[in-house]
Amino acid sequence: MKELQRRIDQMIIHLGGYWRPLSGLARLLEEIGEVGGALYANDQTALREELMDVFVISTCLANQYAITLQHQEAGSGEEAQDKTYYRLVREAGEVGGF
Repeated sequence: MKELQRRIDQMIIHLGGYWRPLSGLARLLEEIGEVGGALYANDQTALREELMDVFVISTCLANQYAITLQHQEAGSGEEAQDKTYYRLVREAGEVGGF
């Protein structure tokens, strides 16, 4: 994951730098909407592309806040993963005004 973060950082710097954090959030929400559109259309190709966009923008936000992303193997810490997932869903709902 560190290598992916480094490569995304280099790409963003090459393209002119990072967005302001709230602009990054707006772009992330836009991409999440596009994920929903791809799911609704049952378009696997578009879904793959939109999920990659979500990954890149999420990684940009992590880089801006000096957060090192970590991959956790499936089956290890599943309860902690469930709590993290539900916390993220709750917080996303708060951001979205739900």
